[in-house]
Amino acid sequence: MDEIDTNIVEILEKNALISSDAVAKMVNTSPPTVRRRIAKLVKDGIINIVAKVSLEKVGPYITIGIGMHTDTDKIDSIAAKLIQHPHIKQVAFTTGTCNLQALTTFRSTDDFSNFLQTYLSNIEGLKVVETNIFIKKWGGD
Repeated sequence: MDEIDTNIVEILEKNALISSDAVAKMVNTSPPTVRRRIAKLVKDGIINIVAKVSLEKVGPYITIGIGMHTDTDKIDSIAAKLIQHPHIKQVAFTTGTCNLQALTTFRSTDDFSNFLQTYLSNIEGLKVVETNIFIKKWGGD
């Protein structure tokens, strides 16, 4: 990745719907070059084209952080299983009392309770699970 690619990525992070003509002007190159570079960035897995849902606008939901202490030798397999679940938005290997953290969203506490009882409780290698309901968020996605 060179400086032009870096600039393109930064522009797209702020506005993924910006035209290639506008990006080209901002990075001092041609629109076809921008389109080619974006295609390569996608192909190389540097950027992904996804629709991002504004949960606040589609109805009520709750965000819950789940801290988990796991068997060290099972971190990767547990993380791989967790990230496949549609309610889990992100999984991270962390420091502190929990070595895995998951960011989740649910429509209701009943949905979350069902997730805990039928999915999370069946994952081998989880030793401790701590949950935190997000009351109010500032910034981020």
